[in-house]
Amino acid sequence: MLAVSERITGLNGEPDQTIWHKPGPGHRCTGECDFHPIACSEEEGIAFPGPKQNVPIRLDRENERWCEGCLNLAMIQPGQIYRSADPRDTHREPIRITAYDGTNRADVVDAYSGKKPRSILINSLHVSPTTKNGTPRRTGYVLEDT
Repeated sequence: MLAVSERITGLNGEPDQTIWHKPGPGHRCTGECDFHPIACSEEEGIAFPGPKQNVPIRLDRENERWCEGCLNLAMIQPGQIYRSADPRDTHREPIRITAYDGTNRADVVDAYSGKKPRSILINSLHVSPTTKNGTPRRTGYVLEDT
C-alpha cells in the first residue's frame, strides 16, 4: 500500500519508531512537498515528509508499525464482522459492515439480525484485540477471525 512515514524519536535510549500512514485522499505528491495529509486525520499530517513508498501491510522490520487508523482504513470491507471489545458486553450482538466509502465513518447493522442500521466512527474499529503495548482492548470493536 502507498504510504508516508512518520518518525517518532525514542526517549531514554529507546530506538526511534517509524509509523506508516496512508496518504490523505486527493493529494498529489510532486516530491517537493512540505506537508502530506494523512488518511486517519482531517487536521493532522506529516510535515517535511519523505517520499511516498509502497509498504507491505505486514511489516517485518523492527521498530516499524502501521498507524492503526490508517491500517483500518485500508482493511475495512463490507461484510466484515466486529465484536465489542468491552469485557462487560457478553450479550451484545456483533456488528457487520454494510458500507464504507473511505471517510471516517462506516455503516453497520447488527451482524445476525441485520437490524439497527447506524453509522460509527472507524477509529472504534480495531484489527487487534490488544493495544500496541499488549493490554487487552476495553473499548471499540475488534475484527472477528474469518
